[in-house]
Amino acid sequence: MPLSDDFKIFCNLECNRYLQLKEWFNREEISASVIQTGDLKHFLIRPGEERGFDSQNYTKTLVAHYDRFPGSPGANDNGASVFQLLHLCRYLQDCRYTHNCQILLTDGEELHHGSGRKEQGSYLLGELFKQHGIDRTVMIILDMCGIGDTLIYSTGHEKLTGRRSPREEEILKPILDLIPTYSRGKSLSVTEKYSDDLGFLAHDFLTLQVSLIPWKERNQLEEGTIPDSWQTMHTPWDRPEKLEKRSFRIMEGFLKQISKLCL
Repeated sequence: MPLSDDFKIFCNLECNRYLQLKEWFNREEISASVIQTGDLKHFLIRPGEERGFDSQNYTKTLVAHYDRFPGSPGANDNGASVFQLLHLCRYLQDCRYTHNCQILLTDGEELHHGSGRKEQGSYLLGELFKQHGIDRTVMIILDMCGIGDTLIYSTGHEKLTGRRSPREEEILKPILDLIPTYSRGKSLSVTEKYSDDLGFLAHDFLTLQVSLIPWKERNQLEEGTIPDSWQTMHTPWDRPEKLEKRSFRIMEGFLKQISKLCL
């Protein structure tokens, strides 16, 4: 939950998030591989690996960046999504069905002024995955998921061209059919700002970005304005007390349902 002691520490400006995550995995006895690309360190977790995966279907790679904008506590951007995936880790570790979910916590999503996409952590990871022949996966990006009750989403091709590709329609259909359950029956496909999908798209990975907003703010992104609940992004006011418990409950249900889908 958002106001746990672990989460408060995670949002402290003095916190070394990499070391805290490493300590969390050790404490919870969850195996997490560290992938280093230059100075960036990422975590890859494959819960219940022996029984949890079936190579006949696409792997669902659930992604959240754990780095934050300098000077910001980074509660909604993107601490909430990280802790939602940590909670899912615990669940998948003990579940008894084939979930085909791996969790990727990335470093270096927040590009600094003058940086290009080739310096983003996900670009370097995408390059590495391709080199190792890892491409039968869908990147499901979680960003800004700690406030609101309504799921919004966009696919990579939508961001690039304004419409979904036939490949996205076919492979992502089970998820696209599920999403309206968490947005009052509406399919709220909007063009958001880029997140980790920017780097993965450069290597032709299928991407789906998911975020949460309050229902009353659903039209603001379509109008080209930042939703009211996102105004704290990249500021000192992106603090844990701004987050909503209902958002964590909604994301818990959504992520468990994702884990049961076959792509």
